[in-house]
Amino acid sequence: MVAVTRRKDGRYVAKLTIDGRRHCVYGRSEAEVRSKLEELERQLLLGQPPAPGRLTVAQWLEAWCEAERSRWRPRTAHDYRKLLDTLILPRIGRVRLSAMSPLRWQRFFDSFSGRMASLVFSIIRRAGVCAVRWRWLPQTPAELVVPPHHRPRRI
Repeated sequence: MVAVTRRKDGRYVAKLTIDGRRHCVYGRSEAEVRSKLEELERQLLLGQPPAPGRLTVAQWLEAWCEAERSRWRPRTAHDYRKLLDTLILPRIGRVRLSAMSPLRWQRFFDSFSGRMASLVFSIIRRAGVCAVRWRWLPQTPAELVVPPHHRPRRI
């Protein structure tokens, strides 16, 4: 049983330690904290990690890029790096990964058009697969949205 305590600022907190990692749940009432705690325990029992707290999209994509770069051809690495630096990181790099809801991902993908939308989607999809493998995310962001549709012009 985890104790729910009241902080000086009036919020309630419950701390749960599993596998050496501490998970904190905050809320305005004790009932809210207990319901969040039950959801967290359910996720951990199912093997789904909770959403990362302080990890930003830029940190996630940089870690993915460093880990996977040795598997790519030089041109692929150059193209991915260019797309990250010019299109993806300036728009959502500072946002926390836990704050990226499916609606926000959909709006992000919809902000591109044509081939760029497909390229950005494929990068996020590949990085999402790696994040799921690393247990940073419960599922890839690409599973939560409608993929952009691009048909090249017929020559």
